[in-house]
Amino acid sequence: MRWLAGAPTIVLVLTACMPAVAPIADGAAPEGPQLAIEVVNSSDQDLGIGYEFESGQNSGAGEASVGHCEQVALGFGTISGRYSLLLDGEALTEGPVPTGAPADAWLVVRVHVDPDGEGKVIGTRIVAERPDSGSRPIADCG
Repeated sequence: MRWLAGAPTIVLVLTACMPAVAPIADGAAPEGPQLAIEVVNSSDQDLGIGYEFESGQNSGAGEASVGHCEQVALGFGTISGRYSLLLDGEALTEGPVPTGAPADAWLVVRVHVDPDGEGKVIGTRIVAERPDSGSRPIADCG
């Protein structure tokens, strides 16, 4: 080992990358919470709200219409991996689905659309029960 004396030492460190979400077998259902989007549409226009998700070999999408001056909670299916929320086809937000939530839980994303039609996510939470899906008109709107 005398031949190494004075020579620069190179240390090689190998690391493995672990996915944040366990891989899903082809055709298997995603393992994660169900998605609900609570929408408060204070604009005078009907809008489309939707989502997309991708995880391993699985992906999915959905969309629904929300009337003007309407407040509603829209229930969708189970999601996992990364998701995006779409407002009239344009990405509103995207990020990872929280890990560790039970499959029977709900990931609730609250979206507010102002009178000018601009939308923003104002909160997310994990809950045990699906939010009330009844549509309610917004007073003094439009």
